[in-house]
Amino acid sequence: MATAVGMERKTRIFMTNNIFKIAVSIVLIAALLLGWLIRSERNAAALVTLGNIKIEYLLSPSQMYELGTIGEDFDVASSGSVILRGGNDLYQINGPDASDSTGRVPLKGPLPDSFAVDSENTLLTIADGFFGLRNEAGEIQQAVPLPYDHMRLARSRHRGAVYLFGGANNDYRLYHFSDNGDFHLLFQSDKPIQSVTDSDRWTYLATDNLILRIDQDKPTVIYSSPKEDGADAPITSITVSADDAALYFSTPTEIFLLTGAVGISIVNNSGGELRLRNGKLYALDRTRGMLYTAQPQATSNN
Repeated sequence: MATAVGMERKTRIFMTNNIFKIAVSIVLIAALLLGWLIRSERNAAALVTLGNIKIEYLLSPSQMYELGTIGEDFDVASSGSVILRGGNDLYQINGPDASDSTGRVPLKGPLPDSFAVDSENTLLTIADGFFGLRNEAGEIQQAVPLPYDHMRLARSRHRGAVYLFGGANNDYRLYHFSDNGDFHLLFQSDKPIQSVTDSDRWTYLATDNLILRIDQDKPTVIYSSPKEDGADAPITSITVSADDAALYFSTPTEIFLLTGAVGISIVNNSGGELRLRNGKLYALDRTRGMLYTAQPQATSNN
C-alpha cells in the first residue's frame, strides 16, 4: 500500500513538472513570437533620413491596415489631429500620446470623395459632384455643383478660401474659391495637376514633373524633374511653409526639400501625400502603410 501511494505521489509530481515545463515553453514561444512581430513592424516602418530629422509615427502599417483601404486625401487640423479616409469612413488620428488616438468622424450624408480642412478647421468636402462642407451636426451640406467629375480639394492658408483642381481629356484646371462666391480660374494645362498648396504670398502647383509658382495668375516653373516626363519618379505632392522658406515635394518613394532649383532628398525610402502644419511635415505613405511626421531638428555647435 505504501509503495502504491508513493508511486502515485511521484506520478503527480512528474505530471506537475511536465505541465510547468509546457507552460514555460508556451510563454517563451509567445515572447519570441511577440518580439519577432515587433521587430518586423519596426523594420517595415523604418525610414532612412538625411540629417537631423525627428520622425514621429502616427500610424504603423498594422494600424493602417485595420482602417481599410486608405484614400489619397488627408489633412491636418490646427490641433495636429489628422483626418483621413479608411474604407467607408473618415477617421481622426490624434497622435500616439492621446488616450483616444483614433476615432471615426461622425458623418450624416454621402462619404466625401475629396476633402480639406480650412484655416478655421472646417471640413470642406466634395461629394456626389458637389462642393460643400461638414457642419457642426456632422451633416454634409452640398452647396456648389462642380464642372468636372473627380475634382479634388486643397487647403488654403487664407481665411474663407480653398482650391479645387481636376479635369479630363487634356483639359485640367485649378480654381480658387472664396466664401464670398468668387470662383476664379488660376491655371489651365493639358497635363493632370497632382497637388496644390499656398504660402502667405503665392500659390504653388505640381504636375508629374514640374512645380510652378503662380503670382497674380502668372505661372513660373521653379522646378523641373530630371526624370523625363516624370516617368520614373513622378511628383505626387507638394507643400510649402507660410513664408516660402521651405517647399517640400514627394514622389511615391522619396521626400525632397527644394533648395534653389534642386531637390534634396530628406527621406530616402518613403513618399506619398504631404501636408505642413504648425512647422511639422506630415506624410501619408499608402504604399508602405504609414502616417508620420518629419521635423528637422536644430543642431548644436557644442
